[in-house]
Amino acid sequence: MSYWDTSALAKLYIQEPDSSGFERFATTGSRIVVSEIVRWELRTVLRRREAEGALKPGSAKMMHEAFCSLIASGRFREQRITHDIEAEFYDVLDACLGQAPSIFRPHE
Repeated sequence: MSYWDTSALAKLYIQEPDSSGFERFATTGSRIVVSEIVRWELRTVLRRREAEGALKPGSAKMMHEAFCSLIASGRFREQRITHDIEAEFYDVLDACLGQAPSIFRPHE
């Protein structure tokens, strides 16, 4: 199982330099978990790219519907945001960024 945020999912629909690696991983059969808000976020990303001319008119809606079909089919598991999940998120965030050096380091 792996958790994918919106930036990872967008690579399945918008060609970026590392999209092929994400496409390969998405087809390995490993269960992918997404947050319940990713539907809104992905639709926003796709629609913005469509407005910028990077996607054909009308394709954002079709891509979003295809993504929602993956959730409905069980290929992606949608995780609801509960109080327990929110508390765990804050714990992981503090653990990662509270280290010296932190796990996340800004680009230099």
